[in-house]
Amino acid sequence: ERGLSLVPSDSKVIDLGGGNGWVGKALAESKNCKVTILDENITSSPCPGLILQVHDLNQPLPALEKADAVLLLDVLEHLDRRRQRELLGEIREALPSLPLLIASVPNTSFFPLRLVFLFTGRLNYGRRGILDETHRFLFSRHSLKELMADSMYSIESLRGLPPPIGLLGFSPRFCRFLERALQVLADYWPRLFAYQWLCLARPTPTAEALLSEAKSFSG
Repeated sequence: ERGLSLVPSDSKVIDLGGGNGWVGKALAESKNCKVTILDENITSSPCPGLILQVHDLNQPLPALEKADAVLLLDVLEHLDRRRQRELLGEIREALPSLPLLIASVPNTSFFPLRLVFLFTGRLNYGRRGILDETHRFLFSRHSLKELMADSMYSIESLRGLPPPIGLLGFSPRFCRFLERALQVLADYWPRLFAYQWLCLARPTPTAEALLSEAKSFSG
């Protein structure tokens, strides 16, 4: 949801893995976006501006309509490394108009996790958070940048985000104060204090797109 402000109003958006519909509905209702959600498990109910399509992201993507932005929010860590590259490559091939890619992944170098590993010698998986038991790949800043480079994407912005303090049940005022303080830490020492990485990237042009552009200029 922290990436909502990055999507322009009246955009066409493809939300990969957004089956709960939180982000898609917010974009459709507050920014008049047309959002297509592709996910294996869709729990969202239909609403104007929202298209729901059942699809397992471990399988090749179906044909995609032209879009201004593609969302991969808390998705890549649920795929193995090979499928991550394949998925990013499929997006790049299917959308040669170079849409904005907005991706978020958890930061395994988060300081509390380092402390737990230091004192216990192990990482304990659970139902939520950075070590969600469904995660198949652990990301750091370096591994995310490496994935984007290998998949031929150019990173425009890579920012660390603080933990979702609002989920802990504190008062809204205290949550706002704490989030601002933690955001300062994430800005200055992102490798240690970023809970998540928020990446804005664009695919580099495919050979077919460059050839088509060259023909249009020569014609």
